[in-house]
Parts: sequence; C-alpha cells; structure tokens
Amino acid sequence: GMSRFDINTEKNNAEVSINLNPAARGKGYAIPLLRLSIELFTAQHPITLTATIHEANSASQRCFARCGFQQTNSASPFLLYQRPFNQT
Repeated sequence: GMSRFDINTEKNNAEVSINLNPAARGKGYAIPLLRLSIELFTAQHPITLTATIHEANSASQRCFARCGFQQTNSASPFLLYQRPFNQT
C-alpha cells in the first residue's frame, strides 16, 4: 500500500490519499497505514490534513474517521473530510 500527501502551501494543508493493493484490501491494513503515515508526515509538516472520498466508498470513510478526520462538506459525488493538526 501507499499513502500520499499533496501539500497546498496557500491553504496551509495537505490532501491525503491512500491506496492498497486489491489483494490486501479488507485485511485491516488501511488504518495502521494511514495512522503511521500521518504520524510521520505531521512530525515534519504541522498542518491540517484533508481528504476527498467518494460517497460510495464507505470503507475509506470509516478508515479516515477512525484516524481522526471529520466530514466537513460534500460536493456530490464526493465527501470532504478534515483533520486539524493539533488532533492526536
């Protein structure tokens, strides 16, 4: 799997995305991958994180929610999530 952080210096945030090999999905790897990635990234970049998740992707919604993201908006067919930097 992999995680990606696209930094937006104008907004002082980073858009987060993760992707797992289809053979690894549903095995509990996504949350630990995302948590560790956030920990490593925010140690060097103390900024708010955002995520754009397709409204049909309930697994990603749960994963990001369990990692401290909250839905802030929607722009159908996508849901917008945010995790402030100061969140643990």
